Amino acid sequence: MSEYSVIPMVLAAVLVLQVECVQRVNNGGCGQQLCGDVIIEYPFGIGPNCSWDNDYYAVSCDNSSLPHRNPKPILTKFNLELIEVQSSPRGDGYGGQIAVKMPGIKVCSANDEIQWNSLDLSRSPFWFDESQNALVSVGCHGSASLYERQGHRIGGCSSTCNPPGQVIDGCNGYYCCQFQDMSGVTKEYIMGVTSGASNGSAGNETSCRSAFLTSRVFLQSDNSTLSAAMINNSVLPVVLLFHSRREAKLSVVHQIAVILPMALPVLGALVSCCCCWLCWHCKTKERRKEVRLRAKYFMGRLEETSPDRDVVEKTKLFTINELKRATENFNGDRILGQGGQGTVYKGMLTNGQVIAVKRSKTFEERQWQQFVNEVILLSQVSHKNIVKLLGCSLESKIPLLVYEFVPNGTLSQHIRNPMIEFSLTWEMRLRIAAEAASAIAYLHSSSSTPIYHRDVNSTNILLGDKYEAKVADFGISKAVHIDQTHLTTCVQGTFGYLDPEYFESSQFSEKSDVYSFGVVLVELLTGQEPIRASKADEEMSLVEYFLSGMNKLCLDAILDPIVVQGNTKDTVISVAILAKRCLHIRGLERPTMKEVAIELEALIRKTSLPVVLRQEPIQIEEADIDQSSIETSSAFTCPTMCGAVNLDGIHCEEQPLFFTT
Repeated sequence: MSEYSVIPMVLAAVLVLQVECVQRVNNGGCGQQLCGDVIIEYPFGIGPNCSWDNDYYAVSCDNSSLPHRNPKPILTKFNLELIEVQSSPRGDGYGGQIAVKMPGIKVCSANDEIQWNSLDLSRSPFWFDESQNALVSVGCHGSASLYERQGHRIGGCSSTCNPPGQVIDGCNGYYCCQFQDMSGVTKEYIMGVTSGASNGSAGNETSCRSAFLTSRVFLQSDNSTLSAAMINNSVLPVVLLFHSRREAKLSVVHQIAVILPMALPVLGALVSCCCCWLCWHCKTKERRKEVRLRAKYFMGRLEETSPDRDVVEKTKLFTINELKRATENFNGDRILGQGGQGTVYKGMLTNGQVIAVKRSKTFEERQWQQFVNEVILLSQVSHKNIVKLLGCSLESKIPLLVYEFVPNGTLSQHIRNPMIEFSLTWEMRLRIAAEAASAIAYLHSSSSTPIYHRDVNSTNILLGDKYEAKVADFGISKAVHIDQTHLTTCVQGTFGYLDPEYFESSQFSEKSDVYSFGVVLVELLTGQEPIRASKADEEMSLVEYFLSGMNKLCLDAILDPIVVQGNTKDTVISVAILAKRCLHIRGLERPTMKEVAIELEALIRKTSLPVVLRQEPIQIEEADIDQSSIETSSAFTCPTMCGAVNLDGIHCEEQPLFFTT
């Protein structure tokens, strides 16, 4: 069914109800009808469309007592036997009266038990005739009362038992009592009666108590008839009045007039809800269409650019609901980390696979094609030391990336967190550096399309189950053509790792990643942050601090104590010199990432030699140091936060560290 057919259907239903109402008002009935010995006059009627509204005025003729007794007319709405109809409309809206048989209450208990009975005519055209009905109670040691629906007592009566067993003088207080002030009983009542049993006489008919609402004419019957009817708990006649047809028609109009002011706000709210729903539906429909087009475009581009069919099949498009369930609706407790590009959440798919979901902080529609191209490139990256991209979600306004989960946190946490129970040894640091260098070198030269990471830092190097390096966060990575040597972009990255050449020219090259990796090597050597506080409480870059130590030929003063435990002088010096080369102020003088990876692999093989500790300070030979490189690097200052290098921050005359040669 079309969603746009809802409003016409509602209007059609209203029209049908209006036509039915008009038909009911204009119906002339079926004339006089007879059921048993009771004449049924309009507006009452037996059968479809014979009564005024086929509801309250509808009468059915009960033939179940044949042939022993006459058929009985039943007022269908209330299931009450109709014993008389007097239709005599008057100008005051009075349409006539009817007499119906109504049951009473009887209780025979020695425990002061109370029984209840009620009738509600509030929504009907009938009401009790207060001048022709009365409450009657028969029995001893109890009472009968009438109550409003809200519980307020209208009135009642009680009787004595002197003499017992017979109604005397038409129910005047001996064994029988009556309450005739029925002004509070028009549309509804609740009747209650308490037991009249006492002195162990419970169960005897003379000890029971009955209560009835009945016609006052009936109370004028002979005493024997009255006593028998009440003792046997018979149904007794009650007189009801009803509206004339004109009044009924007017009452419909009146009801509409009363209901309409209340209904208009509701109707307005419904119309508003319908409009809002239609707007939401149209927007949702448009959004779904957009998502389908996005997915179609994404998969098409992936198939076009990927030579490997496995990559296409393994790159999954996740639904937003799937990722909401996995991350508990992106619960704050699930956050693994936050950076300049976005927030990473830990999640678990329904199959038990643990994932990391990256949600960018901002995203503009014009970035959509660029995002797809970058995701396609990353989906084709396959290296054991690069965090694997599992897929993405295109359904939300901000696309989501889904990666494999890496359990042991970031390299930065393990280098600088003094509370961490497990510390990385020099051998582990060297291996992590070699693995990270291998991954970045792969991005630069081994992948089908070279990729510049552009945000290499210790936070973006994650550690796996066996503390293997996993390079992550390609949020600002860029793919380049083979013949491109640099990209001209807005300066982006992490402060403390930015290539000064890139900062000044806005031209990013593969050597800019080399510089950032050099800062990571210095972190591994010193265990300090890229921006550190000097003894004079002034901030200076870790690069300046490191190059100052190298310039003074005193490496032991700046090393992390963990680094010098059980390692050879040559390995530490080699990594320090490699870091210095990576940090050269001129990009052309820096090594490539492939060269860096090869040197680190060679040093790993070197660490397998036995190490013996002895008392001799580390000495860096003049020949090992390119003085022009150091002087140039030392002259570089941080653009916004730092002054010139303070060489007084390093004191080589303090107790040095000693190594064996």
